[in-house]
Formats: sequence, C-alpha cells, structure tokens
Amino acid sequence: MLLEVRDLTVRYYTALVLNGASFSIDAGEFVAVVGPNGAGKTTMLRAMVGLTRWERDMMKGMRAMLSKITTTGEVVFDGERVDNLPADEIMKRGLVVCPERARPFTELSVLDNLKAGAYTCPKDRNKNLEGVFELFPVLKERRKQISGTLSGGERVMLAIGRSLMSSPKLLCLDEPSTGLAPKTKEDLFEKVVEIQRLGINTMLVEQDISFAFALSTRNYVMSKGKIIAEGTGKELLSDERIRKIYLGL
Repeated sequence: MLLEVRDLTVRYYTALVLNGASFSIDAGEFVAVVGPNGAGKTTMLRAMVGLTRWERDMMKGMRAMLSKITTTGEVVFDGERVDNLPADEIMKRGLVVCPERARPFTELSVLDNLKAGAYTCPKDRNKNLEGVFELFPVLKERRKQISGTLSGGERVMLAIGRSLMSSPKLLCLDEPSTGLAPKTKEDLFEKVVEIQRLGINTMLVEQDISFAFALSTRNYVMSKGKIIAEGTGKELLSDERIRKIYLGL
C-alpha cells in the first residue's frame, strides 16, 4: 500500500474541520476525493503532508485561531509513518501536494518557480525540468515570463510542473480545475491523463464530479469533514442517496 491515512482529525480552536478521515491508496491506482466546497478536502490534504502542524508552529505565541490548530491521526506513506515529520521531510519522501488555485510565486519567472520546486531534490533538477517542458511546452516558451502575468490555465500548469520538479511518488492535486474555462479544463484533463501514463501515482481532490470520475479508478466522497462513501464512479452515481445529498445531482 502506498498511502494509508487513519482517523485524521483537525480542529481549528473549537471548530472540528476534519473528523476522523480514513482512506488508502495503492500504487498504480488513481484515487479521487470529491465533495462540496467546505467539506474538508483541502484541510485533509494539508494535514496529511504536515502543513496544518506547520501553520500551528508558525503562529505560536500569537492570539490567533491558527495557533490553536490540533491535528491527530496517523499517516503511513510508502511503509513509513510520517505524521510526526516536518512538512519538508514529508515532501522529500515523495508525498507532494499541488495547491489549490496554483499559488505561484507571482514576482518570479516561470523558470525560477520551477527551480524552486526542486529544492528537496536538486540532483534531479535538470532531468525533471526537461520532463516538465516536454509535458507542458507552453512553460518552456514562457520560461522567462513573470508568472504573475500568466493566464489561469497556465498558472495551473506551472503549479503542476513545480510539483513534478520534486520527483513525487504520490502527486496530490488540490482542485486543479477551479475557475477554468471548459476548453482549458479539457486540456488539463489530457495532461493529467498523460501524467498517469508516465507512471506517476496521482490523487485528485475535486468539486467537479464529472472531471474526477472520468479520471479515477476509485473515489471517496467527503461531507462536513467526514468521508461518507467509497466506490467507483459508476457505483456512486447509481446510489440515489449519494447522488442527491452529497453529489448534488
């Protein structure tokens, strides 16, 4: 098993944001986690890779909600328990999240953004850069361009490319299709399929059910901080309760 998450729970002060999430991913399968906005999907990803603990530590001593984050549960990745490791050490082991809304370093060039993604594995930087440019030729064309001037779709490509620069064993895409036009979303779909063909294990977190189910081999449905269903897209779509209450169909 590549990834096993057990009873992952996150509280922001008194608010229970993630409530005992448990799921697993085997090497070679494409798993999607779907659910409405506010279901806890992004919090789950951030907790999984140590970012909620990093936020808490950064805010220590401040009278802010972020200083009151509590994260519990277990995360086992590639046979090693990683839930007590710092976020950068988790990333070095190959568990990588591509963030929601791309979040490039807007004042840096495309090339410098990509180089920043390789800070955990500098020895592979040139090889990975070549692979990213092959996957996203537009990034090679715009490598000297300031990333803040890119279109929405190009920013998503840059974010995925930056994540691939870290040689992920599991690439977790957090709502990559958010805000994209239909044609741009279609192009992104093709690139994600290509990433799968390259043998890179991928997990997709999405609100767009059709996008997720068309790519995935297995899915989890989240609602109000809990994972409430699991199955193939066909199985979930055939369950009237899941369709109406949790998928909004």
